[in-house]
Amino acid sequence: MWGVILGASILTWALCFPVRRILVWFGFWDVSNDRSCHAGRIIRGGGLAPTIVILLSLGLWGNSAAPQIGYVWVACLILLALINVTDDFRGLPIKVRLAGQLLVAVVSAWAILSGDWGIIEIAGGALLLMTLMNFFNFLDGINGLIPTQVVVITLGLILLGGNSIANEGIMACVIGGAALGFLPFNFPRASMFLGDVGSVMFGYSCGMLLLWHGDGLNEAGVWVSLLTVFIFFEGFTAIFRRMWNGEQWWTPHREHFYQRLVRSGWSHAQTVGLISCGQGIILLGLVLRESLKLSLAFLGVMTIIIWCIYGFFVEYQFRNWQDEARSK
Repeated sequence: MWGVILGASILTWALCFPVRRILVWFGFWDVSNDRSCHAGRIIRGGGLAPTIVILLSLGLWGNSAAPQIGYVWVACLILLALINVTDDFRGLPIKVRLAGQLLVAVVSAWAILSGDWGIIEIAGGALLLMTLMNFFNFLDGINGLIPTQVVVITLGLILLGGNSIANEGIMACVIGGAALGFLPFNFPRASMFLGDVGSVMFGYSCGMLLLWHGDGLNEAGVWVSLLTVFIFFEGFTAIFRRMWNGEQWWTPHREHFYQRLVRSGWSHAQTVGLISCGQGIILLGLVLRESLKLSLAFLGVMTIIIWCIYGFFVEYQFRNWQDEARSK
């Protein structure tokens, strides 16, 4: 499996060069504004490179290993790519983007879960895919955050699944390798952003792995632990905060914890390192769970404590920064 990761990494890295030249030619520039954590102009849409690698992998291997899932995955990735490349280039109404995502989520959940699950479970699977697509997109705001977290999540499936993840394990290696191959173009300094085409794709693909794997991991809670920072602390917390303040929660903003930490003076690398350390501790606990006889409930509480400490620390840093700014 390590060879698959290496191959996907090298291919993605190599593809990033021509993809960047094409994006420059067509003018896919991201111009910073008052909501950005960057300064100047940087190319966006670089997520096309890992998307192409994942599509090639599905076409060459996934469709034969699991035809129903593979063909749907390919078709949905192509649809998402078309929608999000257009959005990266000139913008699309949110209703169009959400309608496309909803179609993809419902079709994908049905393809994976039909025959084994009922309507309620399929609806829950579609909701999970919608949530991950949008929350991964929300977190694509600083250098390296999405690629590093995709590597941790896919590594978690590989390490925790053991010998029970033959098919989805290969795709986890491809997805993790693709994220790793894009990382040099995005971290520690960014010459290219994933854009919606990359962040939505990674959210969708991680969701597909979760639904495909099903009960292969002992409990789905291990995945929930690895996704907690995306769904609850960086996702819903920012939404609730904006709703509480009477703001349009679906519009771009700088109220996620990671954005507040950067605004407080932390570098992108330091912020990504802090989040990755939290994810690393959680993953280590999950890997050692059986040998140390740790219950999933204990690990769940540990996960919540880690991200609560992270949240309180960020708020402390941010409010100190605000007080200093006011005093000047």
